[in-house]
Amino acid sequence: MGLEYNRAMPLSYRIKVHPRARRISLKVLRDASLEVVAPPGANTRTIRDFVEANREWAERARARVGKDRPAGPEAGPFPSELALRSLDRLVRVHYVEADRPTFRWNGLDLSVGLPERESNVVRPALVAALKQCAIDRLSPRFRALAGQHGLIHGRLTWRNQKSRWGSCSANGNISLNVRLMFLPPELVDYVFVHELAHLKHADHSRRFWNAVEDMLPGALWRRKQLRSVDGLLPEWIFRDGR
Repeated sequence: MGLEYNRAMPLSYRIKVHPRARRISLKVLRDASLEVVAPPGANTRTIRDFVEANREWAERARARVGKDRPAGPEAGPFPSELALRSLDRLVRVHYVEADRPTFRWNGLDLSVGLPERESNVVRPALVAALKQCAIDRLSPRFRALAGQHGLIHGRLTWRNQKSRWGSCSANGNISLNVRLMFLPPELVDYVFVHELAHLKHADHSRRFWNAVEDMLPGALWRRKQLRSVDGLLPEWIFRDGR
C-alpha cells in the first residue's frame, strides 16, 4: 500500500541559508522534518517550487525514517527501557509523581519524576538524564582519547542536536550529541576521534582525514556505518533538538 498525501497541502520545511551554497538542496533530518539549504538571496517562490518538485522523494525518505524506528519498550513518548549501546546497558525506566520534572539514576534503573504525564514534560527529563549519564560515563572516555593522542581541548558539553553528532569550535571547545548514548562503542569512538582531529585541522582536508585514520584505523568503515544508524535511535529523542 503506497503512501497517500494531499497534493494541495504544502510541505512544511525549514530554510537554512548557507553562504557557500551554490544551489538549492533538500534534506530529510533524523526527526523526519525537512530542511532546505539555499544560497543567499534565493527566492522564496523558487524554494517552494523546488520542494514541491521533490515532494515524492521527500515523502518516501520521511517514510523510511519512521519505518526504521525501534518498537516495543523503547517506543512511544514514555519508554520503559533505554538501550544504551554505548555502555552495553539496557536501562529500565520508571515514572513517578513529583512536583517538578526530575530524574535519578540507580544502577540499571532510571526513575523519572513528573508533575503531569505529558510528552512535552517527560522528554526534557529523559534528555537531562541522558546528558548526566554521558557526562559521567562517556566524557572520561573522550578525555582519555584526547590524552592518548596528546591533544588539549577546551570546554566539553553535551547537547541533543538535530543534525550533528559533534562539533569543534575555533577555540577548541567540543560539543557532543547525547544521542551517541544509543550507538555502539565503535561508532562513539569514531565521533570522538573526528572531533579531536579538528583540533589539528579545522577543515575536512586530506590532512584531516589522514589524521582521523592515524588515530583510529578503519575510521572510513565506521564513518559509513554512522550514516545508517537512525533505526537505533528512539522516536522521542527527535522531538526536541535543543
